[in-house]
Amino acid sequence: VHVVCSSGDPLPNFNLEVLAPAGPALTAPQALQSDAANSQSDATCIATGSCWAGICHVRGVPIGTALGLRVVHPTMSSRAVRFVTSRLRASVSFGTDIVYRLWQCEVPGGLLIYASDEAAGSGKVPEGARPMIGEVETASGEKLQVQGRVRLPWWTFCSDREGVLGMPLTTESGQITVVGCECSASVSLELPSSRQLKNWLPDAVASPQDILSHSRCKELLKDFDEILIALQLRGAEQEAMQPLILPPFELMVLERIVDNCCYFVEAYRNAALERWQRVGRDDQDVGPYMEVVQDVKQELGYSQVCELCTRVAQSSSVMQARRELDRCVRNTLTLHSRGARLALAYLAAARAKPLLEELCARIATATKSRLVCGMLKGSDGSTRAFERTILGAESGPPRDLARCRLVCSSMSHVRETLVGVLEGVHHWGPEVAIADILDGFAEPSAFKPSKVALTVIWRCSSSTILFMGEIEVAHQTIEAQAKTIEIDMASTRFFNEVSNSLMKGTTGVG
Repeated sequence: VHVVCSSGDPLPNFNLEVLAPAGPALTAPQALQSDAANSQSDATCIATGSCWAGICHVRGVPIGTALGLRVVHPTMSSRAVRFVTSRLRASVSFGTDIVYRLWQCEVPGGLLIYASDEAAGSGKVPEGARPMIGEVETASGEKLQVQGRVRLPWWTFCSDREGVLGMPLTTESGQITVVGCECSASVSLELPSSRQLKNWLPDAVASPQDILSHSRCKELLKDFDEILIALQLRGAEQEAMQPLILPPFELMVLERIVDNCCYFVEAYRNAALERWQRVGRDDQDVGPYMEVVQDVKQELGYSQVCELCTRVAQSSSVMQARRELDRCVRNTLTLHSRGARLALAYLAAARAKPLLEELCARIATATKSRLVCGMLKGSDGSTRAFERTILGAESGPPRDLARCRLVCSSMSHVRETLVGVLEGVHHWGPEVAIADILDGFAEPSAFKPSKVALTVIWRCSSSTILFMGEIEVAHQTIEAQAKTIEIDMASTRFFNEVSNSLMKGTTGVG
């Protein structure tokens, strides 16, 4: 058992309690199923001890034993987990609370506030300083009463676990929920390694979604689907321009689930490259689709659409918004893990969805185009968002988690609708901007849908990007044919993308 301080150093000393669940002995699978439902009050303490130098060894635990651990120390709230041992050697890590002291010192014109480590000596404190008594506000907006000392939970601490199964985080109710959706199973799953996953793969190429939905990890997709539906409902209830914020514990659980999904897709990527040979483009029958695309290129208005897209992409307003978006993505990559980045992107997308639908409804009415509004990307059990995250690890989360499609009858209608999108964004107000535009008609391909995709951002007065979504403008003939190709290519698309990017040297295999 390891305990780490927020500084990164091991906690010098702590007390450890080993807990045994009350009731009859359980086998490992039964313990896993019932573990999340039992509260810690039902457990019996069978051993205690004082630990030093941040580590403690518990010996003599048989494989398959259901146990609980509780760490107690003055600088942290009691941490407790429950699990079943699955190996001869297992390890669990905990993080302390974030604790520091605040001092105030009177100076001409006001007060100076100093922060110091809990163990800092008096010689490092400014002369005349006294413990601060008052109120402080955290970056998340939470207000705390301070009497010389600040203590916050280390919500972003990621516990390392080896050799244990079923470790749901302990809550007062005994269940783990996010926006009301019970998801204990997804948090406590033991995910397969690439080597294990390789044995799960069939002879023919299959998509990560097919493999995941038919594996013992299928609860991940089920729970994530329910969470996305609940997030969409909550996002629609938010006041205008107010972000969707989850309590720290629920956000941490959501990050864990998203990270588990990304881990599974990454393991699939590595296993698939060893298991299957690359499926060439010649193996896909895309002839009918490309014929339709070539026919559409002959329509009146095709060249005007391409010219308009180029002009918009080079406009000063779009270039400025693109720089804001790139800066926001860089900051996110610096501050958060992969799971945290995508989880926060989903929260923003859930809030952006009703705003995007309102904007597109106005545009559809003005341009007489057909509006198609879907659920958040991934709500149908799709793993596409995780695939895109793995492929574009350095470019941030996908931008089309929330999206609407405007379907047009001709290329001239496509141009009219694009003009309507530009006018609709302009009339909405300065807080809305187009940050990017991709012309899929210019270089048609069966692997890149022929449509125009516009990235729309909502921002506050400080130019901080709050929400982001995508508006697609499509041709009805191409869209109808693309649905058939989408179904035919679903099983091999991600595998081909990984193979192609690996050949270009843009994706490494870990």
